[in-house]
Amino acid sequence: MEYLNQDYNMLLRPKNSKFRKAQKGRLQSKAKPICSLELGNYGIVALESFRLRATHLESCRLAVRRIIKRNGDIFFRVFPHTPVTKKPQEVRMGKGKGSVDHFISRIRPNTMILEIRFKGEPLVGLKALEVACKILPVKTKILTGESPLNIVYDN
Repeated sequence: MEYLNQDYNMLLRPKNSKFRKAQKGRLQSKAKPICSLELGNYGIVALESFRLRATHLESCRLAVRRIIKRNGDIFFRVFPHTPVTKKPQEVRMGKGKGSVDHFISRIRPNTMILEIRFKGEPLVGLKALEVACKILPVKTKILTGESPLNIVYDN
């Protein structure tokens, strides 16, 4: 039963990796050019650098799916590959690195996070992305197929 709970906590994770644990690294704030929509007609772009957890992606997927129902598809342009370790509470210093707690994806500014291909009312698709933007812990912008909207969400 404990093994099942561990799988539930790690929603999105790589099937295999060369090394089980990774160093922390730094988030470089060098902005790259804004990505264009490739798979859908609406998208969310991050405006800041941050560490996107697998739980953020899963909660965005559930929120968008709840609104658009079966009228569209969701495409994630990022995947959490980097493991983050954590030591248990009340454990003394030393004795090695902790076990893997969750997985993250390092997001740079102007990175496309998700896209949706929606076949219904445009306002419903925008409403779904607004809800997803409020879930993410970073400033985001919504792009449409025609032009970038000036909707910026700051959490």
